[in-house]
Amino acid sequence: MIFFKQQPPRFIKIIGTIFVLAILTYLHFMTPPSIDIEDIVGIDKLAHLLMFLLTMIWFVNVTSKPYWNVVGCLLVLYALILEWMQMQFFPGRSFEWLDWLADFLGVVVSISLCRFLINKLSN
Repeated sequence: MIFFKQQPPRFIKIIGTIFVLAILTYLHFMTPPSIDIEDIVGIDKLAHLLMFLLTMIWFVNVTSKPYWNVVGCLLVLYALILEWMQMQFFPGRSFEWLDWLADFLGVVVSISLCRFLINKLSN
């Protein structure tokens, strides 16, 4: 637990998790804006990394430390499913392994950063 002094009620955890996953899913499937931001190389990969980094930070705060890796693995699996769904159900969209890799890195960076901060703050 990083940001909460005490665990929030179970109801808040459930509603918050549904909200966070709904936003993540929407952002994953939305059509990118038509501004010239797509010309920046790798900007979409950075967006994927940040989406999953922030999502995992939520899960770090609502789950206990021994379960972070399990939740991280489930989130990486969810990212894989989202990529597959994007390919199957959205015309003009495709499955990209590099997007999934960025999702994976977002989860790993988040867990690593939180562990580092906890160790630094506890000393």
